[in-house]
Amino acid sequence: MTADGWVWASLGLLLALLGARAWVVETGHATLGRTPVKVTVLTGACGLAVALVVGLVTVNGGARLVYLVLHPAEAQALEDAANAEDLTTAPDVPTTTPVPPEPATAPTTPAPATTRAPATRAPAVRAPATRAPVTRAPATRAPVTRAPATAAPAPGTAAPDALSGPDAQPRPDAQARPDALSGPDAQAGPDEVSGT
Repeated sequence: MTADGWVWASLGLLLALLGARAWVVETGHATLGRTPVKVTVLTGACGLAVALVVGLVTVNGGARLVYLVLHPAEAQALEDAANAEDLTTAPDVPTTTPVPPEPATAPTTPAPATTRAPATRAPAVRAPATRAPVTRAPATRAPVTRAPATAAPAPGTAAPDALSGPDAQPRPDAQARPDALSGPDAQAGPDEVSGT
């Protein structure tokens, strides 16, 4: 068996031991705080298999590879020496010049005329890109509720709460609610009803 075969065999042994250990751990009924003896023995065997794999890889060329990576000048010298050896052991190349081939003669008979027009390809026509109209669901908004405008009641009038809202009763002087235009600071302006 070659050195590569030993490395592969030891790697297969390591994988088999790891699988056996996993099977024992998963199927065993361990008590709390105590490791079964089978698991301890398989763990030690896995450790020895790892040491075996690392040792065989190192012996099989891994140490030389690490050394050459750490010392690139020596690696280049070895490469140059191998290339020089290849040049000295290469077979001699003949120095004669090759004879050029004779030019081919044209046929003396004319080619038969074709009755078909040469095939041409029509340019590809693409349909214009269209987009489907974007449909959006109607926006749903919460109803807007506004607080009624309240102003300080003029002396002798009812409170604004009694004059506003859906159950409000009209006042006898036809004013439905007090607003900012009533009182001593009121300014003259257009009437809400007549617009003048």
